[in-house]
Amino acid sequence: MDKRVESAISHWAPRFISNGVLLADFQEVTAGINHWDDWCRAWSARAAVHESVGRHALSEGYFTSAGEHLSRAGVYYHFAKFLFVQDPAQLRAAHTKAIECKQLAIPYLRPPARRVEIHPFQGDEN
Repeated sequence: MDKRVESAISHWAPRFISNGVLLADFQEVTAGINHWDDWCRAWSARAAVHESVGRHALSEGYFTSAGEHLSRAGVYYHFAKFLFVQDPAQLRAAHTKAIECKQLAIPYLRPPARRVEIHPFQGDEN
């Protein structure tokens, strides 16, 4: 296992878990990553599982489950791209999926959530 993966696992576990990553998912996904180049792909694959379950729950009318799975998928996609700057295409794809899943989840989250969009600063250039 390369040093970047070891460092990510040892330093980020509490951050991931406190932000909604299931401990079992963290352990399983990180156990299968030996090289940093695999990080985004591995986390995106696990995110896609939660996304699929969430979309299925949504189609069946299980809105609470849909919200939870889609929100979790958004978090996983976010962490997939977190500091993964060596492959901008993978980073962008994970970023796009993170936004898509979170936006799908918003109406079904408890407590309620709302989207807040922040535009680039347009202040004085001095």
